[in-house]
Amino acid sequence: VFHNQKESLFEEWERLSGKEELLGYDVFRTHGAPMLLVDPESGLILEANHAARSFYGYPDLAGMNIDRIDTHSPEEVRNGLSRARKMRRNIFGSRHVLADGSTRFVQVHAYPLTIHGIPVLFAMIIDETELAAAEFAVQQRNRWIVAGVLLALLLQSLAIVLLARSTVRRKAAERQARAQLGFNRSLIDTMPNGVFYKDRDGRYLGCNAAYTELTGLREEDIRGKTVGDLWPERSRRPILQ
Repeated sequence: VFHNQKESLFEEWERLSGKEELLGYDVFRTHGAPMLLVDPESGLILEANHAARSFYGYPDLAGMNIDRIDTHSPEEVRNGLSRARKMRRNIFGSRHVLADGSTRFVQVHAYPLTIHGIPVLFAMIIDETELAAAEFAVQQRNRWIVAGVLLALLLQSLAIVLLARSTVRRKAAERQARAQLGFNRSLIDTMPNGVFYKDRDGRYLGCNAAYTELTGLREEDIRGKTVGDLWPERSRRPILQ
């Protein structure tokens, strides 16, 4: 019965109309990081991007169960899916088995989404196998902070484009985005490292409190300026360049 339920779910997912027309679908499909869409109840992989298929070595992961590649016990996998679905724990360390039988240590970042009325887990897989054992603790901590910020921004973008199928939903997504941007800004402001972001012309769009403390300038004085505008003597503060 459970096998038939999984087949029914996969067939329903495959029949979704307009799936490929979603604004975020191409981002998911072509992104360089391995990504999966997983049924949180059964662990059935509904969709895998090109990077995931290349990483695991399978021509197609869709239709496989996550416990086929995760070395945890089936019960541990189910518990992990449940915690991720309920937002109790969303980052997991595990060993995943590739098609050639080798294993890789990965960090899985999994967050719940709803696509066309179907609840799924959006999972990003980060290969941590090659990390040096003697890496400084502060470097590792900063890596996770940056990875968390990037993941939050990616999830925000993905959630917006998946919801923006109509004018009404687009307006709802914009309201959600404003709240999420406020959260992202709060997250960035809590980082101990100076963080700034620029447009394509090299002009500052914003920065966090640590960066204003580092530079001695207010954010409103930095926004819209380039490094050359603020510090004509480029060799004076090489850390700012």
